[in-house]
Amino acid sequence: MTSYVPLSATALERSAGLEMWIRSWAGADLEVLSPKDWFSRGQGIAGYFISKENVRLPSYKAGTFLWAPAPAVASVAIEELRWARHKRENSVHLFACPRLMTNRWRKLVLKEADFVFEVPVGTAGVWETDMHEPLLIAVCLPFLEHSPWNIGGTPRVLALGRQLRGVWKDPAGDPRLILCKLLNLPRRLSGVSAELVRRVLYSAGGR
Repeated sequence: MTSYVPLSATALERSAGLEMWIRSWAGADLEVLSPKDWFSRGQGIAGYFISKENVRLPSYKAGTFLWAPAPAVASVAIEELRWARHKRENSVHLFACPRLMTNRWRKLVLKEADFVFEVPVGTAGVWETDMHEPLLIAVCLPFLEHSPWNIGGTPRVLALGRQLRGVWKDPAGDPRLILCKLLNLPRRLSGVSAELVRRVLYSAGGR
């Protein structure tokens, strides 16, 4: 029975095509984090340097990070992701985990993420029928310069969520177009006025 419930296997280990599919909409600069990286690169640390006072200090660099923990340790990963997101506000964090042991981590993911969706079982080349349970993917985007500060829960993002659910039901649909649009949204809103930010986010048909 345990072979059907692989609590110690990550989504990337179970699906050979998953990483390339995520890169196709998250970008070629996507960094896949190992468990060791959760405590260093995932926190934005890109290396270390020696200061004038001869003290070893970390240097920081924003990025697009993929956290893909096994269900058994997903609660640890999401806790570190939450710390990382609020310390380094310019990074994008993606969290991908099979929908197992969700009582330990799903509530935290829903609380932190701007956008959460599930890849259905039977998605060809990404999450095949032998996976048995859906794949949950959460997207944490950079914070905005103006109120409402983050885009999660705004009408614009909720509308994208409805579109994505419709695409999964259409065999000819491509969810990557919607996901690319979502990840590009903070860049589009960077440097614009607070009035325009609210106009785009609070209008489901805003462009």
